[in-house]
Amino acid sequence: MGIAKLAQFVTRNECILCKKFIGPVCENCLNKVFIPRSPSCFACNKLTQNGKTCPTCRARYYVSGVIAPFRHSDVRELIHVYKYEHDRSLANFFATQLQSSLTNHKFDVLTFMPTTGRRQRMRGFNQAELLCREISRGLYIKPQQTLIRTRHKPQVGASKEQRVSSVEGNFYPISHKIRHKKILLVDDVVTTGATINEAARTLKEAGALSVWVLVIARA
Repeated sequence: MGIAKLAQFVTRNECILCKKFIGPVCENCLNKVFIPRSPSCFACNKLTQNGKTCPTCRARYYVSGVIAPFRHSDVRELIHVYKYEHDRSLANFFATQLQSSLTNHKFDVLTFMPTTGRRQRMRGFNQAELLCREISRGLYIKPQQTLIRTRHKPQVGASKEQRVSSVEGNFYPISHKIRHKKILLVDDVVTTGATINEAARTLKEAGALSVWVLVIARA
């Protein structure tokens, strides 16, 4: 095993953000960074209870609600380290921070945003799946894969319209245990919401009763 791979399994002994105290994030930085945001509709940003999709947007979107407790600008550096520097220890850390956001919810199925095999081989892991498995420890729900992803086009710099068109038909349902079930779909970040909406559409057309999405933050 190479040094870079070995480092993924070693617990950090310094804070990622300040580099002064014990990590992955010290208590001082934790209080500065993880400031809860008000729950709102993921599509129009109107304040709603627990992040439900508002009645107006519900007519146009398949996502029942998005639980996104933190601001992307506050946690951007940590998410970057998790995804692109492959620090898997942050999955447990993020799951711990997200746990309190789930106290007012009940779900039947816990699942994650899939990635393509090629993308997973490039990164070495699926950050959404790893986060989902850590979340499952607190929910006592066994995580399961419900979708496969047929393609993944880079969306950085794309307009909202381009993002919507690029994800159409990207998912295929593979679980028959979702009919009439309340689904919690775990991902890392929501930007325009095009990807989570297409995933929710696929799940609902396969029989899911509702699809909520849990992410660390909204961009």
